[in-house]
Amino acid sequence: MSAKGRFDKEKLKNVGGTSGGLGEFALGAALAVAGFYLLANKIVVHTAFGTLLGQRGGSALFIGVLVGFGVIFFNGRSLIGWLLVLGGLGWAVFEALFNLDVRIRPTSLWEMMGILLLLGGGVGLVLRSVRSHEPVLPPKRDTSED
Repeated sequence: MSAKGRFDKEKLKNVGGTSGGLGEFALGAALAVAGFYLLANKIVVHTAFGTLLGQRGGSALFIGVLVGFGVIFFNGRSLIGWLLVLGGLGWAVFEALFNLDVRIRPTSLWEMMGILLLLGGGVGLVLRSVRSHEPVLPPKRDTSED
């Protein structure tokens, strides 16, 4: 919308305040989303929670969190209670992240190349659309003689 309340078509063409193209941005975003979706469909994630502390070490971790909550409910300013709770929950997050088993399902070379083409081409078009499309002119030569 312009200052007069009318729709400004020029702003729609200029993505990100540059003279890039809205069509390039939309097409690139669609390609990147499609490529990411297809790639995410090929990824399988498994976790083996509790293996850093042994096979059943996760339960000992939560006993510390339980004791920490008890101490906090008894005295909300207890440093030991907060350390037990935050340390236990922090360790649980750490353990969950570092025990992830991420694998890509078996796929054909052509299918993976298509996925990566969609993803890379889409990101490239999005980045190109926010760049200025104005032609860069060489500096003018001074033709006047001294």
